[in-house]
Amino acid sequence: MAVKKVKPVQRADSGGAVTSVAKAVDAYGTMSMKPLHVLVFLLPLIVLYELGSLMYLSDPKHGIVETIGARSLLSRFFEMFGQVTFYLPGAVMIVVFLMWHLFTKDKWKVKLAVVAGMFAESLVWCLPLLVIGTLLMRQPLMAPSAVQSGPWQARLTLSIGAGLYEELLFRLVLVTLIHFLAVDVMKSKPMAGNVIAILVSAILFSLYHHEAVPAGDPHAFAKYLFYAIAGMYFGAIFLVRGFGVVVGCHALYDAIVLIVLASNKR
Repeated sequence: MAVKKVKPVQRADSGGAVTSVAKAVDAYGTMSMKPLHVLVFLLPLIVLYELGSLMYLSDPKHGIVETIGARSLLSRFFEMFGQVTFYLPGAVMIVVFLMWHLFTKDKWKVKLAVVAGMFAESLVWCLPLLVIGTLLMRQPLMAPSAVQSGPWQARLTLSIGAGLYEELLFRLVLVTLIHFLAVDVMKSKPMAGNVIAILVSAILFSLYHHEAVPAGDPHAFAKYLFYAIAGMYFGAIFLVRGFGVVVGCHALYDAIVLIVLASNKR
């Protein structure tokens, strides 16, 4: 009588599964900071902002009305080198990340799961900021009433523009520049350079929002403190998770505050 050999039942190796998950998370963390994935993540936001500016932030008599102070500052900087168009800051951002990708010599391969993960991660990162705003002000800090009163499409456009261009100016440019001066010029330790860059950029970010704090506002200190904390928070995310995720976090926070929460107050 022939005896059949029975294969032993293979038990799931929990240690191997954990290792596989850890490797997947590590791979996502690396790829989500690569310039090509950052560009693919940001490109829809850039397009939405430019189209939204034409459709919802324009004046028939005067053309496009600039509403994002950081973008206006960037435009003025470019004007020092000659006449520029309204769309130049967005175009420059695209070119920078394309050139960065070419410089790294990575493959032209995009994983949509990574891009989707960046959106989900951005949403998770903006939740603590909503809690901080609630603790300081009893509600997440909102923009001036003139901004809140506009149509939701205009508020969404403003949210995207703030995420893109305030992070471009205060994190990608300022944090990088201050870190370079602190570490490479002043010979500080890298960690000290990170702290200095985050603190200085956060203070400037808080002062930049002076228009959102009316003269004589009894909550002025709390508002400036929130903006400073938000600046430090965004700076930390930028250093740890890169430019794409911090833009997504900032844009989603503003969208939740200006669209969802502002609509509930009416």
